[in-house]
Amino acid sequence: MSDIAFTKSTITSFRKKTLQNVNCFDGEETYYITELEKAFEEHLLTDAERDFNLHIYYGLDSDWKQILNTCQQAPMFGDRMVVIIKEASKLKDINNLAPYLDKLPETTFLCIAHKYKKLDGRGALAKTLKKVGTYHTFKSLYDNQVPAWIMQYAKAHSLEISETNAHLLSTNMGTHLEKIANELEKVRINLAEGEKEITGDHIEKYIGISKDYNFFEFSDALLGQDRAKVFKILKYIEANAKSMPMTVTTATLYGTLNIMHTYHLMAKPDVGVVLKELKLSPFQAKKAIRYAHAYTELQVRNALKLLYDIAQKDRGVGGTVPPADLYKELVGKFFAL
Repeated sequence: MSDIAFTKSTITSFRKKTLQNVNCFDGEETYYITELEKAFEEHLLTDAERDFNLHIYYGLDSDWKQILNTCQQAPMFGDRMVVIIKEASKLKDINNLAPYLDKLPETTFLCIAHKYKKLDGRGALAKTLKKVGTYHTFKSLYDNQVPAWIMQYAKAHSLEISETNAHLLSTNMGTHLEKIANELEKVRINLAEGEKEITGDHIEKYIGISKDYNFFEFSDALLGQDRAKVFKILKYIEANAKSMPMTVTTATLYGTLNIMHTYHLMAKPDVGVVLKELKLSPFQAKKAIRYAHAYTELQVRNALKLLYDIAQKDRGVGGTVPPADLYKELVGKFFAL
C-alpha cells in the first residue's frame, strides 16, 4: 500500500474509532507522520475528554517508565486513554516498552511518532509492533517523484499547479514534503477568492523562488541553447551567488542529461517506452527527449563528464574557485561541446 493510501485509510480508522490500540509510524519522511499525529489527537476524544484523557509526551523530555505508567491507567470520564509520543526517536530506552505493549488496557490507545529515522528492525520494539499493532515506515521520495506529489497535493486541496511549476518547486525545495506542504499552504491562504491555480508569480511572491532566476530555468536555458537567457541568469548569479549553489545546479542538470544519455543508448525509442522503462512523468520524458534530439550521444557523454569536473571543483578539489567563475566555466565549456 502506498504511503498516501495508508495514511488516508488509517485516518479513516481513527475517525471511525476502528484502530488498533498500538500504532507506530517511523521513517525519514515526516509529512505523513505529522498528519497521523494530528488525526490521532483530534479524532479519538471529544473536546471535554481531552482535558482528562489526552497525554502527549516528547521523546527528549520524557522517561519510558512515566509513559508506560500513563498507558496503564484507566480513562477518567470517558472510554479511552490516548497517549502520543512525539519525537519518539529521541526517547531513551524506547525498546523497554516492548514487553508491555500487548498487555495494555483495551481502553488505552498509543501512538508512537518516530520521525526522521526507522526503528531498528532487530530491536524488540519493532518486532513487537509488527505482531500486536499498526506499524508503517515512511520513506523519502526520490527527486523525480516529488513533482507528481506536489500536483496530487494541490488537487487534494482544491488547487491547481502546472507540472512546470511543480518541477520548479521540487528542484528548489528538495524532497522534504512537510516543508513543501507548508509553503503551498502559505500560497493557498494568500490566493484571491475564487483563485485556484498556483502560478510562477505566486511562487515567486509568497515562497521566494524566482520564476526566472533559479536552477530549473538555468538548466532549461542551458540545455535549450538559449544563450541570451543563460547569460542573463549568469549576471544574476554574479550578484547573488549564494541563491544558486552549484551543487543543486549540477544535480538538476545531471538528472536530465542522464535521461538523455539513456535515451541515446536505447536507440531513441518512442516516448511510451521511455515512460515505462525509466518510470518518468510525461513532462520529464518529453522534455528530455526534446533536448536529446539536439545533442549526439558523444556530446551528452561529454556534458556528463563536464558536470563531474565542475562538481569536483565545487567541492574544493584542486583549489577554491569562486561560484560565479564556476558557472562561467560550466557555460563556456557546455556551449563548446
